[in-house]
Amino acid sequence: MAALVLVGGGVGGFLLLRDDDAGSSAGGGEKSDGGGTDEAGDESGEEAGDGSQLRAAPESEPSEQWTWSSEAEPRSVLVLDALTVVGTEDEAVVALDEEGAELWRAEGVGGYPAGHPGDRDDLLVVSRYAVEDVEALTTVISVEDGTEVWSRPGAVPWDIGASDGLLLHDEKSSSFVQVDAGTGEERWSTEGDYVQPDEESLYLLREGELAKLDRENGTELWSADAPIVGPELYPTMAITEAMVVIGLQDATAYDVETGKELWEAPGGADGVQLGRFDSERIYLGPVDYAVEPESVPQLEVRGADGEAQELVIDEPDPFFYGLVVEVDGEERFLSMTSGQLLDADLAEVDRFEDPLGIADGGVYTGAVDELSFHRWGEEEPEWTAAVEGMDPERTTGTGSLRFVDGGFVVIGRDRDVTLYR
Repeated sequence: MAALVLVGGGVGGFLLLRDDDAGSSAGGGEKSDGGGTDEAGDESGEEAGDGSQLRAAPESEPSEQWTWSSEAEPRSVLVLDALTVVGTEDEAVVALDEEGAELWRAEGVGGYPAGHPGDRDDLLVVSRYAVEDVEALTTVISVEDGTEVWSRPGAVPWDIGASDGLLLHDEKSSSFVQVDAGTGEERWSTEGDYVQPDEESLYLLREGELAKLDRENGTELWSADAPIVGPELYPTMAITEAMVVIGLQDATAYDVETGKELWEAPGGADGVQLGRFDSERIYLGPVDYAVEPESVPQLEVRGADGEAQELVIDEPDPFFYGLVVEVDGEERFLSMTSGQLLDADLAEVDRFEDPLGIADGGVYTGAVDELSFHRWGEEEPEWTAAVEGMDPERTTGTGSLRFVDGGFVVIGRDRDVTLYR
């Protein structure tokens, strides 16, 4: 299952629609609205370092396949096999075929398509997030014609990766509820502030406690004392083979099998940032937004034993994040802020200017109106393409870009959506 997270302002700071290209968490920073969800998508190519399937990269410079224009500004784009789904600011979802022709339109469903719930390829989850006096909403619609199957006001999708279930965060009751993907019928619920899924489990933070739950049926496997989630700090987690690490004001590591506390590490005035460095270790560092950029401390890497190693990153900042990637069968770490590619010994082995995302065999880089693809180990990009309307600073809305199998989709400046393959 492809798993995606918007990072930095994205996976840490938390809209949290998770993308294959994310998988790390910046944060422990200021609290913001939003939920988390797995995103279904093309599943082809080799596995990423986090176990998700990487999308295939274009074998040559992509060309424009089609352009679709929208009256309302597009917010987000999701590609599900032959179907392209666009969410717009007027809370509609529009489905396009392989030629970019409109197949159907679903009005008032939320405007943020999230993906298929579990193995239900016939269904699409759509969300609306609470803003001021606008209530959150989860709607499940038919992929065939966009008709509503069921909806639940006050809830946002958090995890859509269970086989036939959908985990929602009910904002009215501050609880997590798993429902049947096809009917919306409640299966189980539990109080909690934050959940992070892995392939089989859910790690749940509630007041003063961390609990590990079975992802399918909600059975509690263990619980442990944990820091209390405060009103100003938003929790982040990183999960490795041996430990789960919570980032709040400080970082605390727990054994994934028993819940035993392994170690603690201090944060800064505004919390701590952390994410996976490889399958066994995490990176972390203090966050203090008042510190001048040149004074931001270096990060460190820790495993289950708590031993710290300095992670030297060019121009570290409070919104750092990186991705675990596989290069020639070995785990590597790609800093998405500095472009450094590091090996298991934390040594720099390559560098890429302005990295934007990864694909099977390499990394995308880009600037305004230009995108390149670099194969791992090659000095020059395999191709560079002019992409009108692309703005690498944007993660949603005008200028934003979504990588798909064999290409990418761009939301242009004139409210148009263009597929390149």
